[in-house]
Amino acid sequence: MSKPNQDPREERYAFPNFPILTTERLILREVVVDDAADLVTLRGDPEVQRYDEDAELIADVAAAARLIEEMAAWYQSGEAITWGVTLRGEGRVIGLFALYFWERRYYAGSIGYDLAKAYWRQGIATEAGCAVVACGFNTLHLHRINADARMENTASIRLLTRLGFKHEGVRRECVLDPDGSWQNWGIFGILESEYPVQLRDGP
Repeated sequence: MSKPNQDPREERYAFPNFPILTTERLILREVVVDDAADLVTLRGDPEVQRYDEDAELIADVAAAARLIEEMAAWYQSGEAITWGVTLRGEGRVIGLFALYFWERRYYAGSIGYDLAKAYWRQGIATEAGCAVVACGFNTLHLHRINADARMENTASIRLLTRLGFKHEGVRRECVLDPDGSWQNWGIFGILESEYPVQLRDGP
């Protein structure tokens, strides 16, 4: 039962324990302090972070530990859920996937992701993304999931397309690069009614 004056939809984003997602090859779990060195490898790689202007490069374990603390705070406050992507049988975090920017009044959220360069082009991002989208619709009961990608980031756009997202428009010259050039961002989204059948068996 909801507390007085509490929107019952708030309860859809509360978990007694961190939601662990599993796929054929992967386990998506909470990121903990012991993963700090893995985050240095992942978030300290300029090529991995090339298209993420908001993410500072992680230079050392101390900076990675601070980021992990922020992720935990976002989860506790209900602002975001960030999963560490690991291969089954291995504890190393090779990627991050998140659902964030909750718009609880409209049952909406956004997806974001990073994957270590050594694991590109192996279908891992698609597999992890399927699990996260499935969680968004099956567990969080979202109506819509949003995503943004720079238009020259063709790998990210291919991933979103494989996950069932539709290209809905472009924010023209909305990001200023360090080299002084203005960049266009694509707007993508997927509705629950468009949710691919092959993802419906997710968690």
